[in-house]
Amino acid sequence: MEVKRRTSGGRGEYELPGAIAGSTAADLVGREIRLALPGFTLATGITVLIDNGKPRLRAMEKGSGIMLHRQVAALLLMPRPVRQDNALTAGEQILKINGYALDSLEVAGIDHSSPSAVDVRFGSIRIRDETADAEINFRSRFNRVRALWSIASAFSAEVEGLLRAHCYHVLSEAPIDANVEEQVRALYSILGGDPLGTD
Repeated sequence: MEVKRRTSGGRGEYELPGAIAGSTAADLVGREIRLALPGFTLATGITVLIDNGKPRLRAMEKGSGIMLHRQVAALLLMPRPVRQDNALTAGEQILKINGYALDSLEVAGIDHSSPSAVDVRFGSIRIRDETADAEINFRSRFNRVRALWSIASAFSAEVEGLLRAHCYHVLSEAPIDANVEEQVRALYSILGGDPLGTD
């Protein structure tokens, strides 16, 4: 099972095809998807709904928050991804503001112990721009994010403040929002690229 970007000539949708350990997208309908992180879970406010016969990701409350692929990107200090192929750009680095797509998130495990939510553990993430693609390991990159939090004081006051704000929000276990995306955008602008370097 994976969270998969489907363009179909439109703006791009994220669907949940496939199965894992006997679970299908139908088992997730109406339940909140939470991100299973080392030692805690992160709420997303996102669920699976059947739309035009396909399992698609939707906000549980209309007009609230940002979609799951954007939450994952901001959590991992990746800039906001685009959904349309015609927005992709080329360049030396794939991870760049408004120029790459998050194509898929591998679902590596699901915990159904809560009746109202499912805790999802992600494995590999596929990203691409106009000319190249790459794979990122979710857990490895999150561990590097946590390591960066721990040395925030080694940076300028502006970068330290952004890293501490990012850490505070993630550890609050609330859904990642547009403010966190803005923190990540500011980091990329100040540092001239990925705060974690290339994967």
